[in-house]
Amino acid sequence: MLNQVDKKLQRDILFFELWIENAGNPNLLWGSGEQKLHIIDHNLAFDAAFNLQDFKETHVCQAHFSTSQLDILDKQALEQRLQNSLLSWSQAWDTIPEEWKAQNEDSKIFDVDVTFQRLQSEAHGGVWSKWL
Repeated sequence: MLNQVDKKLQRDILFFELWIENAGNPNLLWGSGEQKLHIIDHNLAFDAAFNLQDFKETHVCQAHFSTSQLDILDKQALEQRLQNSLLSWSQAWDTIPEEWKAQNEDSKIFDVDVTFQRLQSEAHGGVWSKWL
């Protein structure tokens, strides 16, 4: 199935997964009739146990770490996409059910401020240290 997915899309998936530090592979569903990829289930996004080396060795699209040569324009375009996505961070956070937020407040599993700061830093070039 993966060989039917455009190489640029595979690279973009890998890049996004790296940015959100998804400790597990995404579930990829291929719609053969429509020839379209559907990505579901980022249940390990922002995982405190994220291990960069494991990610680089096991991600379904990991080959792109060594085969994708990114020039400055590619990098700028990818950074801009990350920056644009952060514009809706507050709106996305506001849609989370209050009981989930309360549970998180009690457990302190997810640090919203630290995560947002990391995402911002990486959206402004910091992500490339993880790509190398």
